[in-house]
Amino acid sequence: MKIVVLAGGTSTEREISIVSGTGICKALRERGHQAILVDVYCGNDTLDPATAFEGEYDVDAAAAYMRSFDDKIREMQASGKEFFGPKVLELCKAADVVFLGLHGKNGEDGKVQAAFDLLGIIYTGSGYLGSAIAMDKSLSKKLFLESGVLGVRSFPSLRGESKLRRFQRRRLHCQYSGRV
Repeated sequence: MKIVVLAGGTSTEREISIVSGTGICKALRERGHQAILVDVYCGNDTLDPATAFEGEYDVDAAAAYMRSFDDKIREMQASGKEFFGPKVLELCKAADVVFLGLHGKNGEDGKVQAAFDLLGIIYTGSGYLGSAIAMDKSLSKKLFLESGVLGVRSFPSLRGESKLRRFQRRRLHCQYSGRV
């Protein structure tokens, strides 16, 4: 099978995505698949979608190529670069399936999945809606509770909130809700 392992991206979890994508790609190749590792954001100008899956392929070299962009990602984003890198969509369309090795924002939040659905690209994992809901932990918890799935009590953090402020806010909430 021709498989694109899509990894990297722009999230704070870029490095772990490259590590897991590298492992996934190696495992697929060991099992006889024609797998290639591609950075969703930086792409690869040197790969020809018609021949990218043929012959020998160095997964570690592909991972090193991806990491060569690490220091430039924020600058590339600031310049307004579009999300899908060079030849990414062409490579994904040429594959039998895309294995999503992306992590975090713009990888697990349903955006890539929605784009692939619109383009008819087959991929692994949940669809766009399930992915989007799963990224919203508060919404996920509400849906679980409404479906009868029990969970532990939780209290959402506010972005940028200090641990002390969160503790104070939670204590106040518990006093007024009768859960002291």
